[in-house]
Amino acid sequence: LFSVVFKKFVAKTKTNFDNKLIKILHKPIFYSTFFIGWIIAIKKTHNQYEIYENQLIADFIISIISSFMIIVWAIAIFKGFVQFVKWYSKTGSSNKIFQQRMVPLFDNIGKLVIFTGCAYFLFKSWGWDVTGWLASAGVFAIVIGLAAKDTLANFFSGIFIMADAPYKEKDYIILDSGERGYITSIGLRSTRIMTRDDIEITIPNSVIAN
Repeated sequence: LFSVVFKKFVAKTKTNFDNKLIKILHKPIFYSTFFIGWIIAIKKTHNQYEIYENQLIADFIISIISSFMIIVWAIAIFKGFVQFVKWYSKTGSSNKIFQQRMVPLFDNIGKLVIFTGCAYFLFKSWGWDVTGWLASAGVFAIVIGLAAKDTLANFFSGIFIMADAPYKEKDYIILDSGERGYITSIGLRSTRIMTRDDIEITIPNSVIAN
C-alpha cells in the first residue's frame, strides 16, 4: 500500500527529494509492521499460554526488537535529513527561510538532535529511567549558561544575524557606537569590520544585535 500509493503520488512532483524520501522510509515501515506483529504475538502467547518461564524473558526479547526498530528508524531519519540538507543547499538561494550560510549549522544541530533522540528511546526501550539524567543535564545547562552567558549571547545573536541577514559581507555599515567600515566576515561569535583606516576590528554579535 505504501509503495503503490505514495510512489505514484510523489512521481507527479517536480523535485526528486520526495522520491528519495519514500525510498528511505520503505524499509523502516516494513520492519516496523513486521516486528510489531512479533511484539503482539509475544505478549499474547505469554499472557495466554505462559510459554516463557517468566516475564523477564519476554521483556528482554521485546526490548531487543524495540531497539532494532529504533535504530532502523534513526538511520532512516538520518538519511532523510541528509537528503533534505542536500536538497535545501541547492535551492537555498530561492528560499528565504534560512540563508545559505545557515545550512552547515542546521545540519550539525539536526544530526545532534537525531542522535540524542535515538539514545533516549533506546534507554526507554530497556526500561531505564532517564528522568534523573535529564534533570542533571538541565542543572548542568543552567550552570554552563550562567558561567558563559556572554558567549551564549554572542552565539545566539550570531544565529539570528545569519538567519535575518540585516547585512552581508562587503557591506558598509555604521553602528550607533560610531564604528563604521566594510564587513569582512560574519561568524557565530563576532563580526569583523575593516575601517576606513584599514584596521580590522572585531565586534561581538550581541552588541550588533542590540
